[in-house]
Amino acid sequence: GDPVMFRKRNRKRKLYARQWKRRRTRHHNKAKCLGGTLDRGNIFILTAEHHEAYHKLFGLRDFKQAAEVLLRLERMKKKSLR
Repeated sequence: GDPVMFRKRNRKRKLYARQWKRRRTRHHNKAKCLGGTLDRGNIFILTAEHHEAYHKLFGLRDFKQAAEVLLRLERMKKKSLR
């Protein structure tokens, strides 16, 4: 294909990827499938990039459970350094 057209298409894809990462999404602290509600106290606004990262790291855990996982990892790290 035409190299100029390829560069234009590639530039557009990169632009859309950047826009997607900055897009705002609603994150439910307690997942709807686990009984979470649409109350304001259960919803946080995150960028799509951060929302995806949260679920990759913590799955459906809420913030308290995610913090417990991180604290457990920290304790394990300290034990291994002794």
